[in-house]
Amino acid sequence: MNTELMESLRSILGDKYVLEGEAVGADYGHDELAGGVAHMPAAVVQAGSTEEVSAVLRLCSAAG
Repeated sequence: MNTELMESLRSILGDKYVLEGEAVGADYGHDELAGGVAHMPAAVVQAGSTEEVSAVLRLCSAAG
């Protein structure tokens, strides 16, 4: 995962709300559909407001 992107996400949300590596639990690696394919994400962000969601989406869009 892009280190600069992760640092920017942490600056928006705070360290507690940006998970990566072993901090990403198994619950994030599947959906609730029966027979769904498991895939662990590189990172999970937990936005607490619509403003944070907008900022994260702008950042990710700019990062490509």
